[in-house]
Amino acid sequence: MRNNLLICEENNLYLFLKKHLKLLLIFVCSSIIFFACQTEPCFFPKEPRLLIQIYRTADTLITSTDIEQIFAENITDTVTPLFIKGGLLLPLRQNIDSTSYKIKIKNYPDTFRLSVNYTRKVGLSAPECGFVTFYEQVKATKHTFDTLITDRSFIDTSYAVNMRTYLQY
Repeated sequence: MRNNLLICEENNLYLFLKKHLKLLLIFVCSSIIFFACQTEPCFFPKEPRLLIQIYRTADTLITSTDIEQIFAENITDTVTPLFIKGGLLLPLRQNIDSTSYKIKIKNYPDTFRLSVNYTRKVGLSAPECGFVTFYEQVKATKHTFDTLITDRSFIDTSYAVNMRTYLQY
């Protein structure tokens, strides 16, 4: 009797698995595909930018309220400046190797001009972020600032200072 009970339980388990095997396989495969395709969010900036520090005095940076307008030729009509603690972030053109800016600062009579040349290089910033354009051999070819110092000649996604300038009133 006990053997018959075991055989009966085995048959029930076999019938259950046979009946639900397709559903079980679909569930397992779907779960594997779903969790395998999940990517981590991208925490890196997708667009490297030129970081320039503009000083009013030897130790006082200008702030976002000091800028009247920034015009980046052939990017958009007017660039909305991005300020971080270290300075002013400016976009660079990705289709040619130069960008020119006009920067108007409040309470200063002149509009400053800055032309930057560089070499573009496409690279992988992080697997979850994809490819971005990095800039190398960055140098100011023309400017109307009194002094312009280039600190870094490459631009990546780290937002390190590339150039510094000191205004003289």
